[in-house]
Amino acid sequence: MDRIYISDKELKERISLNHKRLSEPFYDIDNVFADSSARWPGDKEGRALLAFVSLVRAGEEKIPCMELMLKRLPEMLNEKGWLGPVTGDFFEQQLSGHGWLLRGLCECYTLTGDDALL
Repeated sequence: MDRIYISDKELKERISLNHKRLSEPFYDIDNVFADSSARWPGDKEGRALLAFVSLVRAGEEKIPCMELMLKRLPEMLNEKGWLGPVTGDFFEQQLSGHGWLLRGLCECYTLTGDDALL
């Protein structure tokens, strides 16, 4: 398999474009949490958090929504401790979406060492 190499300049441009995209209203604090009827609870939130952390690791400044999201997360959880409705069973889409959320939280913990993320 041939390897594909990109230049430092191209890499910086791609990272900059990702930063720009993650700074758009779709990812601001009023929109980053999906509403309670989301078909894949935790999916959007987890992917966004993972993207925010990845940008910081790539040398970019934090997207302000990252810290706001972490502060608001506890109040967004249902009485069972997860996102989305309580339906009696933890359904497949909820499990899958929360996989992204857990990965985002783990990466954030690895980056910050903040025990509150555990």
